[in-house]
Amino acid sequence: MRTVLREGRTEGRVDLIDVVGPTTVAVGALEGLVGEIRVLCGVAHLAQAQDSASVDGLLVRSAVDGDRAALLIAAAVADWSEHKIGSVMSLAELE
Repeated sequence: MRTVLREGRTEGRVDLIDVVGPTTVAVGALEGLVGEIRVLCGVAHLAQAQDSASVDGLLVRSAVDGDRAALLIAAAVADWSEHKIGSVMSLAELE
């Protein structure tokens, strides 16, 4: 993280195809910091702005061979546990 944030080295270091498996969850930044990566249950979704002046210009797509991350925080989570919560009116209540 230090290399990317402090030193500005944003080249791709991680091939997504190599690290995404069926139990992978992850968040990160695409090489060149041109977009964001989200991985849930082994499915990678990439978001990239197509128009820097508008949120409407957001492109969301699946990862393909050749997609690389400059920064990726990932974990393998084999078993999820589900916890139901009641109605929450605000984030403060959730805390």
